[in-house]
Amino acid sequence: MSSQRPKKQGPADSALQQNNVEQITRFLDNLPVMVMAFDGQGRIIFWNKTCERVTGYPSVEVFERPLDMLCADPICRDALLQEWLQGTDGQTWELELRAKRGDIVSISWSCVDVTRVVPGWTVCGVGVDITEGKRTQRALKFSEEKYRSLFEHSRDPIYILSRDGRFVDVNQAFLDLLGYSRHEIKRINVKELYVDQADRIRFLNVVEKKGAVKNYELRFYTKERRIKVGLFTTTVRKDDDGRIIGYQGIIRDVTERKRAEDVLRNIAEGVSGETGEEFFRSLVRYLARTLSMDYAFVGELVGEGERIKTIAVYARGRIVENFEYDLIHTPCENVVRQELCGIAHGVQEVFPEDLLLHEMGVEGYIGTPLFDSSGAPLGIMVVMHTEAIEDSEFAASMLRIFATRASAELERKRAEAALRESEEKYRLLVQNSKEAILIVQHGKIRFFNRCALELTGLAEKELSSREYLALFHDDDRQAVATHLQRAGKKRTRTAGDRFRVLARNGAIRWVEIQAVTVTWEGLDAHLCFLRDITDHLLLQQELERAQRLETAGRVAGQIAHDFNNLLSPLAAYPALLREDLPDDHPALEMLNEMEDAANKIAEINQQLLALGRRGHYTMDHVDLNALIHRVVMSHNLPETITIKERLASEVSLIKGGAAQLTRAFINLINNAAEAMEGHGTLTVKTANTRLNRPLPGYQTVARGNYVKVSVSDTGHGIAPDVLHNIFDPFFTTKKMDRMRGSGLGLSVVHGIVEDHNGYIVVETKVGKGATFSLYFPVSPEMETETVPTERVARGGTERVLVVDDDPVHRRVAVQLLKRLGYDVHVVSSGEKAVSSVKKDAYDLMIIDMVMDGIDGVETYRRVLEFRPEQRAIILSGYAMSERVGEALKLGAGTFLAKPVSQRILAQAVRKELDRKRRRKKSSSRA
Repeated sequence: MSSQRPKKQGPADSALQQNNVEQITRFLDNLPVMVMAFDGQGRIIFWNKTCERVTGYPSVEVFERPLDMLCADPICRDALLQEWLQGTDGQTWELELRAKRGDIVSISWSCVDVTRVVPGWTVCGVGVDITEGKRTQRALKFSEEKYRSLFEHSRDPIYILSRDGRFVDVNQAFLDLLGYSRHEIKRINVKELYVDQADRIRFLNVVEKKGAVKNYELRFYTKERRIKVGLFTTTVRKDDDGRIIGYQGIIRDVTERKRAEDVLRNIAEGVSGETGEEFFRSLVRYLARTLSMDYAFVGELVGEGERIKTIAVYARGRIVENFEYDLIHTPCENVVRQELCGIAHGVQEVFPEDLLLHEMGVEGYIGTPLFDSSGAPLGIMVVMHTEAIEDSEFAASMLRIFATRASAELERKRAEAALRESEEKYRLLVQNSKEAILIVQHGKIRFFNRCALELTGLAEKELSSREYLALFHDDDRQAVATHLQRAGKKRTRTAGDRFRVLARNGAIRWVEIQAVTVTWEGLDAHLCFLRDITDHLLLQQELERAQRLETAGRVAGQIAHDFNNLLSPLAAYPALLREDLPDDHPALEMLNEMEDAANKIAEINQQLLALGRRGHYTMDHVDLNALIHRVVMSHNLPETITIKERLASEVSLIKGGAAQLTRAFINLINNAAEAMEGHGTLTVKTANTRLNRPLPGYQTVARGNYVKVSVSDTGHGIAPDVLHNIFDPFFTTKKMDRMRGSGLGLSVVHGIVEDHNGYIVVETKVGKGATFSLYFPVSPEMETETVPTERVARGGTERVLVVDDDPVHRRVAVQLLKRLGYDVHVVSSGEKAVSSVKKDAYDLMIIDMVMDGIDGVETYRRVLEFRPEQRAIILSGYAMSERVGEALKLGAGTFLAKPVSQRILAQAVRKELDRKRRRKKSSSRA
């Protein structure tokens, strides 16, 4: 209630005035604004209900009290009272009063002179509670400061534009993005930054029509006139009348990766609602079904970024097991290095070394990389089809859409794993170790690093639930347990022992283990270090295999040389004896059998010589298409075997020995036919191939240009446990019920290919057959030599000197040459031959290559010193070698491999005797 001090007046005036005062005070008491009145001494003499409500003080408590009790600021109070008492009318002040409840209320006061209206009132103040308004102002100021801080420190570029395109304000991120200084950006118009002005107009129309636009893709220039792509989120700025005065927005730089959030809404609900492994399985399933693809998978980079480990794989209507593979020579390698790789058809031809594409029958391929938020590659997402992809652009766009979500999920998955492991001491050191590190406690695996996952192929959940010993081969588990016990007793790091780890895919990985006892969570445990030595052992095995082949080759070559010496009479005498017998003599049949047996033994010897890498290598330019066609056409295979030639229309020439290459292809075809046991399809292919990177396989093929010859069969394939032995001499999985020499075929192929500086790659799968791919380096020369036509053999009367340290060979040569009419003389060494030629002249010398004392080359060289026109033929049980080549360069006419028949010897002798004399400068030949 309001109160006032009564004043003494006359009866009539007093009654009237009293009535007016009561009406005024009643009116003022109920006003919704604060009304207070002061007397001349500054004491409160009126206090309405609004004052009571705002301050909490009833009128009886403030009546005739000074304002001191309410003013929070005495200085402000004194100044205000001074102004009021001086009669300042109509002005407004702010005054802070302390409410009864203790808080401060802000009042906006106006002074009103009411001395003529209400007697005793010197001044009247009318106030409005502006406390909430002040709080709102402070909050607004704080908000503006906070906004400014966010504006300046935001990583996203932010801009504010006027309606005519001038920059009102930009943050530092915007300046960094475009490369301008704050002063420079104020001087340019935004129109200058657009790459396409039509895009700008469309963009502004959309913004002004809708009032705001989110993630609108635009291309724009930087200061250096480089083109960038951004997603613009922009709103219009309006005045109080609703008129557009400008624009403001945020740019997300997506130059390297375009992400369209509006397209992401098309992701299926079943995919967008999932997380983790279920998300990826749903994703590949949805991708394959939506795009009508046979295969879809998501994989992450593992190891050093050279392998992909799949996370989810959808193949031909179902989710299948995950797998790992090398990136090299695959289209996925291109995906990791660029934004997208799309090959609508013919992907196998583009990547012929990718065996998985061949096995899966893939024709079309589209893959997109997955990046983390910093732009670093995480993995890939791929769809594949066994037919050409009709709408590859649509499929590619869908992959891009899903890539954003998949990238985020894969990054989240990795981030969660990193967060769970972040509390582990020395985590960075352990996780980046090249050794698998595990902590084993009570037989259980309590901790493991990333290398342990890669070694075992297990997921984290699987590995953490495994018994430690269960990681190892059954035959090694007891020894591993003993190894741990030894570490516990000594409490020092054990020496490295070798054991076998069983990877998830069934592969065996050899590891060297060291262990030491440590304390883990208050209890004893074993800290185990597993170093993968599989590759080292494989290299060691390859070296040992090469040494075995070399040793076997030397032995085989020596044996073949001795056999050839012994075979000479067996090969030559049947023809001589046959001439002395009548046509109906019963011994002729036995002679034929003897001759056939000798020829078969000679054939085995040629295999042994090839194995010993001592075969007859007349290196000419060879057209493999023509050579393979002749082999296929002349080869007798059962009618139940279908042979297909898939020869390239044109292949490059190679430098090689046609006879030895023929032997290699015959051996491969025989091997394929035997593998199919008389039924199946044998396919021979040729192709020009360029390898830009080394190709791993049974042998690692170096980069370069090759002619690739592939021989494939549909047999039973080669078991993994014998694959590394198939080229070993005398190794065979067949029963020994065939002709002697079984087990040499592939060894001979290996030797011949290596002698041609080539490589062999074997691809096989049990139950699916095998493919042997031979890589022969392309010859840089294009000239070819003509092979002289063989003439009919005939004899003569010329003088011939036979030089051989083997008496049997000397007798055989004498018999053969005398039957042909020649005047034959023999000596048993090179030294004797030199002496004999000095004394007597001979039309022809037949010189054995390998003899006690000086060999055939040295013998011929010494003879040429005094008889430079001397004709010669080189004979050897080893056939062609570097020393034989030297003799041919010196001028020897030809080379004959033992054993030699009468027909071959007669042709060679007659040819050399009839050969025109050559001048010295042209006496060398390749």
